[in-house]
Amino acid sequence: MTIFRISKLIFSLLFLLIFFSGIAQTTEESYKDAIESADKYFDSKDFIKAKTSYQYASRLKPDEQYPKDKINEVLELLRSQVSQNNLYAETIINADNLFEENKYNNSLTEYQNALKIFPDRQYPKDRISEINKILADEQANFDAYNQAILNGNNFFKDKDYENAKIEFQIALSLISGREYPKQKIDKINLLLAELEEKQEQYDEVIANAEKYLQRNNYKKAKIEYEKASIILPDKKFPKDKIAELNSIIEKQENYDKLIDEADNLYIVRDFNNSKEKYFEAAKIFPDDRYPKDMIEKINLALANKATTDKEDYNNAIANGDRYFSEGEYTNAKNEFEFASRLKPDEQYPKDKISEINIILEKLVAQKTINENYLSSIERADNYFDKKNYVEASKEYQNAIKINADEQYPKNRIEEINNILTAIVKQKAVEEKYEKAIADADNLFVLNKYEEAKIEYQNAISLKNDEQYPINKIKKIDIILAEIAEQKILQDRFNDAIAIADSLFFLKEYELAKTKYADAGKIKPGESFPNKKINEINNILLKIEKEKQKAYELAIVKGDNFFNEEHYEKAQIAFQTAVNIKPDEQYPKEKILKLNSIIAQIQKARQQAYDIAIADADKFYSSKIYDKAIQSYLIAAENKTDETYPIDMINKITKIISENVIVDINKEQIIIPENTEQKFSFEPIPVKKRKSNYILLKAKNTVDRNFKVILNYGKDNSKSGGTIIKIPVSNEVKDYIIRIGAQYKWFSEDNNWLSLYPEGGEIEVSLIQISKGD
Repeated sequence: MTIFRISKLIFSLLFLLIFFSGIAQTTEESYKDAIESADKYFDSKDFIKAKTSYQYASRLKPDEQYPKDKINEVLELLRSQVSQNNLYAETIINADNLFEENKYNNSLTEYQNALKIFPDRQYPKDRISEINKILADEQANFDAYNQAILNGNNFFKDKDYENAKIEFQIALSLISGREYPKQKIDKINLLLAELEEKQEQYDEVIANAEKYLQRNNYKKAKIEYEKASIILPDKKFPKDKIAELNSIIEKQENYDKLIDEADNLYIVRDFNNSKEKYFEAAKIFPDDRYPKDMIEKINLALANKATTDKEDYNNAIANGDRYFSEGEYTNAKNEFEFASRLKPDEQYPKDKISEINIILEKLVAQKTINENYLSSIERADNYFDKKNYVEASKEYQNAIKINADEQYPKNRIEEINNILTAIVKQKAVEEKYEKAIADADNLFVLNKYEEAKIEYQNAISLKNDEQYPINKIKKIDIILAEIAEQKILQDRFNDAIAIADSLFFLKEYELAKTKYADAGKIKPGESFPNKKINEINNILLKIEKEKQKAYELAIVKGDNFFNEEHYEKAQIAFQTAVNIKPDEQYPKEKILKLNSIIAQIQKARQQAYDIAIADADKFYSSKIYDKAIQSYLIAAENKTDETYPIDMINKITKIISENVIVDINKEQIIIPENTEQKFSFEPIPVKKRKSNYILLKAKNTVDRNFKVILNYGKDNSKSGGTIIKIPVSNEVKDYIIRIGAQYKWFSEDNNWLSLYPEGGEIEVSLIQISKGD
């Protein structure tokens, strides 16, 4: 019975040695695997997984400093990463908002800032490419716009208003918000309307001229053509007609002059001279009947003449005096000339004729002056009415030359000078105004509202009666108010998004979802919060699926462990299932059942532990250290959380180490597989042999379990031996053999021992023979 119990204890001891060695080996391998995985995650910058793996490694080997240092490093990097992620997210949001508002230059800067934070991110790169294309297209439009404006201005300068209008319309189609081409088009429409009105006036005047031509009233026809030329100065037709009529009018004037002279001679009965004048007139216009009719009438008069010269003389003098007194000098002259022809020696009619000639010369001269003056004034007034002030001024100056005493043209010239001065000033103001409007419109299109407002205010200071800049300032004020309001909303939105992004990064998905929803309420039109909420819903769905999968796996493991009677592992698996899905009843029921089973097992283990401790303490008191160790190992097997059995084993090992009798080997040697290594020593004194222990420090150098045969003897004979089981381990182990209990060890003067590794290689660093205390 005693031999059986001893064998059982030895077997248990060896089993526990292998068990603890296996645990040590498993722990070491798990630690290395965890560190290797953590380092890989760290190198790939997956800091969350790296932290988890370092924490697991630290739990496996709490005394190791490396995983602790790496955890601190990872936490610092995560904090930095969160800060960078927040800054990146905020920058991207600002960039996206600016992009949606068509503020491409500002948006480009923000996307470039985002790339500085994370250079490998594709999204800002794509956005930058898109913006560069938009800006290039805008620049092409802008260049085409400027060319169209230049073309329009050139056509406008040449008064080619139709083509100018087309160019300004092209400019407006390229950049629709610009005001300058709109103003130019409006101005051209006014000019075209004026031209249309002038064309109607021109057509009407030309029609009148044609009517006068049909009636041979060349002077009035010429006047109408001159009016037409003033209305549309660029028209060639009226100028050609005027040149044509000048020749006709000259003939007409000669004709009229001859007719007038002939008529006057006829009146005074100077039929021969009168007849001669009618002949000359008929040569100018052969088709005119009047001179021919008058010649026939003269011929008849010459045939019937019967009046006495004296009677005619007296009547002519009386008529001449009467006409003279009434101021009808031409008629008076005709009467006196008739009288003088009747009585050539009479001086009185000759004197009156001389006097009348002087008066007529003065009247003709004055009439010419008056006619020229009035004609010049009429032309000047026409130019003035048409606002052709330069030509009007020339004509008024010409009128002054004709009649320097008249004040009217002088007043008009002064008025024109004032108008031209005002026009020059107004033109300068107009140019400044148009430049201010164009600059303001450009700034407005570029969304530079504050600068645009200043330019519109400058325009108002130049022309305060213009409504356009006033309306634009009102619009800018509304926009700026909206921008300020939007900025407040945007700041609130950005804050909510930043918090949500941080929570999302930390995988606090439910809290992140709430914050994204808050951001969506602030700016309902933003798609980003909804996208992130959808992303979170997908993640949560995936997590739920993974939880279900993990739950089912935990249940399967728990059931398998339970069926294999690995109750504590089953309990851990079912507890894992409860942690995953707290509302599930099945794992809770299994845990309750396991608690009962484990309680019974623990009770049995406690009993076994108490018995083993009692036996071990008894053996220890009796200094039977090998049996004490075996019992302590049995106790440790039953209650792994108790330190007392291990402490006592360490205490025994220390006692044996401190009571060394012989150091057989203190060098590190390797004994190959299936090779015997013999060690010699001086025989142990008889009185010390009974309490002898062999302490062996050795390491398994192969990855399998094997056994070592320990033999001892005297000289060339073998006295006895034992078998030592060597478990798989890469650590040096202590093996204690109570050799003094063997009779041959006690009875013989043994002087050697040997080690024979069967099926494996062993590295031996220490062999000692010791004694109990």
